[in-house]
Amino acid sequence: AGHVAGGLASTLKAAGVPAPRADQIQDAVEHGGVLLAVHATPDQVDTVRQALGSTGPRELDVANWDEGQ
Repeated sequence: AGHVAGGLASTLKAAGVPAPRADQIQDAVEHGGVLLAVHATPDQVDTVRQALGSTGPRELDVANWDEGQ
């Protein structure tokens, strides 16, 4: 799991997640946490955030992936 999670942190950093936060997420996943990623268009972000927020997540982050990088 550590190898996969290490790749996860790198992927999150490439997606624009600040390095300290990406490392926190990696650590959480390594210790049994669940990461749910949703691909949405910019006009869908608020709707997705509200839908996921209504389920009572412990944490909810949004990152904008720039596929041009």
